[in-house]
Amino acid sequence: MKREQHKKKKGWKKIVLIIFLLIIAAVGAYAFSVYQSLNKAVDTMHEPISREKSDKRTDEVTLDKKEPSLF
Repeated sequence: MKREQHKKKKGWKKIVLIIFLLIIAAVGAYAFSVYQSLNKAVDTMHEPISREKSDKRTDEVTLDKKEPSLF
């Protein structure tokens, strides 16, 4: 009788472990799917533009560290 109870306890733990691992795998697959979807969306959103210097601007814009001016 004790042997049957011991087997039932082991079987129960194994089933719970398998269900837990399946849930973790499903959550991981869902997270990967969401990541891939977002990555694809960002790739389609960003389109670099190629534009030349404006005719109104005489000098090239430089972004060096300079003192800020009010006007």
